[in-house]
Amino acid sequence: MTLLLALCMPSAMAACLQWGKLGPLQNTSESLIYIGTLGNRNIRMRLHLDSATGRMDGAYGYNNEPGTLKLVGYMLKDHSGMELVELDNKGNRTGFFDLSFMPPSSFLGSGDPATEGHEAFEKQWNSDEYGECESMLGVWMTSSRPGTSAKAVVLQGGIAFDPTKERSVRIQNEATAYAFMQAVIHNDRKKVVSLLQYPFHSYDQAPGHQGDRTWKTPEDVLRNYAEIVQFEPKFVRNWVPHFLVTNRGASGLGDTVVLHDGKITWICAGECPAF
Repeated sequence: MTLLLALCMPSAMAACLQWGKLGPLQNTSESLIYIGTLGNRNIRMRLHLDSATGRMDGAYGYNNEPGTLKLVGYMLKDHSGMELVELDNKGNRTGFFDLSFMPPSSFLGSGDPATEGHEAFEKQWNSDEYGECESMLGVWMTSSRPGTSAKAVVLQGGIAFDPTKERSVRIQNEATAYAFMQAVIHNDRKKVVSLLQYPFHSYDQAPGHQGDRTWKTPEDVLRNYAEIVQFEPKFVRNWVPHFLVTNRGASGLGDTVVLHDGKITWICAGECPAF
């Protein structure tokens, strides 16, 4: 275990030991999606465990980059966490993860003994007041060699996910989601309207304007763009357009955008009624 991770983690007798043996990753028919941060960037990570061998596989992607990076590795022998190697599309090793299971971050607050108070943190960590260790805490490094610079990783999970289900349409939706994010961030309104499916729907929660509206043409959307696209670019930057749960051709991005068959069908101020 790296020094950074050791400083963040409490005693080895913690209640999350064996979680990898008992938790939902043991369902080998599906993967789990973990959502969180790597350094100062948001990520979504898909993980799958072969419980017979302890081997892990998956991938992850950043909020501000298209495409994903492959992951391979193994569950630790005490099932308290995992070690993963990151591979680029040529199979080159580009990073290394050292992760340990944690209780939900909502239970442990920041999860930092320095800010939580060491005694209170240890008491919570070693208690049985929680029944799950859904989160993971750890580090990402460019190499597993000692002395390598590291970035903190905090992940919350996991959402059951079948990567083979509607794979082609999911990939289309994810590509459109990334293109939409970039268009909003750079205020490329013409690009935004080109990604919409017409008739297109918007939803507003503002008093006096609450309800959904239907727009029939790109010209209608351009004329009313400020009413339809109400979120700020800094808000959009936090979304991660990878491993979007897809059902019957539809995927959700940040609960405020609905995509279907590679096109955007809803943009909402708040949670879309389609959800």
